[in-house]
Amino acid sequence: MHISSLVWLLAVLLILRCVEGFAEPSAPYATQPDTHYASDPDLLSDPLLVIPVNETLLERRRRATAFHTQSSHADYVSHVEQLDHQTRVFWPSMREKIRQVVPESGRFTVIDFGGAGGSLAAHIISEWPLAHATVVDIDHTLLSLGARKHANLVRKGALKFVHGDASESIDALSPESADLVVSQFVFQHLYKPRSALEQVVRVLKPDGWLIVLDADTSIADAVYPTPPTVELIEEMNVLRSDIHPAGLVSGRLLDWFVQLLRGYDFSKVQVAPHFSSSLDLGPTSFLSLLSPIQYFALVRYGRVSLAEFNRTASAFEAYVQNYVNTEPRAFVMTSAAIMWTGQRSNSDLGSILNRGRHAAERIPALVDFESRIQAQESAELNELDVDLEAKLEPEADDNLDPDPDDTESLKTMYPSPQLQYEFELRRARETLTGRTPAQSSEPDNLKTTSESSSSRREEL
Repeated sequence: MHISSLVWLLAVLLILRCVEGFAEPSAPYATQPDTHYASDPDLLSDPLLVIPVNETLLERRRRATAFHTQSSHADYVSHVEQLDHQTRVFWPSMREKIRQVVPESGRFTVIDFGGAGGSLAAHIISEWPLAHATVVDIDHTLLSLGARKHANLVRKGALKFVHGDASESIDALSPESADLVVSQFVFQHLYKPRSALEQVVRVLKPDGWLIVLDADTSIADAVYPTPPTVELIEEMNVLRSDIHPAGLVSGRLLDWFVQLLRGYDFSKVQVAPHFSSSLDLGPTSFLSLLSPIQYFALVRYGRVSLAEFNRTASAFEAYVQNYVNTEPRAFVMTSAAIMWTGQRSNSDLGSILNRGRHAAERIPALVDFESRIQAQESAELNELDVDLEAKLEPEADDNLDPDPDDTESLKTMYPSPQLQYEFELRRARETLTGRTPAQSSEPDNLKTTSESSSSRREEL
């Protein structure tokens, strides 16, 4: 009886210790994450970490007006860091689904479409050390930062980064070479989702699996108390809708994605919502998903003044200090996403693509989406030079910097956007005048905009 009571006492003490550990995070949100990879000389000089540039894609993006092709963040390092937090939030769901479809041996090849800085791929390799992963993304700067952030995996050959458009055939990806294709919060942004799915079919082995985790307007995140960034979030949704070629808000996959998967001969197709809560994982990563730094595009597009943005940023810092470092259990956030999974047919590739294309033509919501995209992109191509030239008239030289008071705040908190803006302005002028862009016009040369800064970093 005495021994039994002792066991119960130890169990109670263990539970209390776990609760205390949750109430007092070991690493406060306000602590700046380790971003040495952005400027480490050893990493910058390592040829193994240099990602070959797809020049055709780079030039197309230089002339693109589409919102989704540019980072909405204040700087690229913060973008990489926040994406890492986003991956952590949904990793339990993703890990469980991957475990159900990969070989028990743990030896498999995975391709992450739109994988940015490689956070999801790195998580997969950490869980399955015998796996090999390839990350494909349209943004060369994110890929370069990711290669340096996960340099150890790249150097040993476990992780590879490829600059490419997921909607196009990529020479670096061999046909029928992957056991698994994953994609996280990417398909909702694609202008050519049907083409992207065809590339998935092309690289998957027969009987290989696709796992897509994405947002949808049918479900939404919930957070309490209301964060100071709520107005920025709402304005960002308006901006995305205004600039999106089809005039649509992101997150309409439920309208047609399951039909499209079945049309391309995927079997065992499943779709299910997944929720992740700060009560289970702690508040740090979830608060990072609310950070204003990811909405800096509102300043670039003139929807919000820099002074207003910085006031919101200050209010958010106070919000974070209170609900992470002081009262973490008073903050509750549930983040929602939908997961689509399916297994590729073992039919020959040509037959699958033919059947899929015929099936896609019979999905009204998808056909309407594609036609609106095509019409708007055609109009943009006709007006691009005129619009771009109007934006780059000489007065832009005189007004390159914000107001003096705001400039100092910008350089302290967000040093990159001003430099990035100057770079984009210079690059656009070179395109208009027909001059060959100087070496400094390579986006990756902006990679050290944070290297001499002590600016705060959040998580994406």
